[in-house]
Amino acid sequence: MTDTRNKPCMSHYPDFDHHCASKGQGCEYYESKKTFLIDITGVVIEEDEWDNTFIHISRNGDWCELPFSKDDITETIEENPND
Repeated sequence: MTDTRNKPCMSHYPDFDHHCASKGQGCEYYESKKTFLIDITGVVIEEDEWDNTFIHISRNGDWCELPFSKDDITETIEENPND
């Protein structure tokens, strides 16, 4: 990779990294943006559905899967069919 230090930002060329942004120098090609983290709660998955359940979101028209595992379980409800 070409060294971009002490040169104008080369991030608008796909073969170069964004040196000035990573160093906090800013440039005319870099626009800062916020990234939001959301906590999705209340998703209920039955025990017999676990292996075939997927959560997808659409971002700008592109679908992507939100990975999750049993480590993400926050509560387990035992249901008694006789109640």
